[in-house]
Amino acid sequence: MAWSCRVSYRSSRTSSISRSIDAFIYHRHVDHSQEGGLRLGLWRNVAGSIADPESKKPIYEVFRKAGTSDWRQAADPLLPITGLDSWDQVLEAIIR
Repeated sequence: MAWSCRVSYRSSRTSSISRSIDAFIYHRHVDHSQEGGLRLGLWRNVAGSIADPESKKPIYEVFRKAGTSDWRQAADPLLPITGLDSWDQVLEAIIR
């Protein structure tokens, strides 16, 4: 879940850091059973399959709403997992 928080913040706040980034290309949309247990997908895979989608993860909605006014609605529930009080704390740490 912490990984989801990092990716969601990075993908949706990239424009705040650099106006020259046009896109965020995501490698794995569905967990892949042969990637050593990384589970990097936006979807969980069906048990016993290599990468058939089963259900959406919390990161799915954050990624879908990235760059929109609804981003915080999807991302804020993940804040307690990160130990942050605000997503702005990440941006402040990067700028320092």
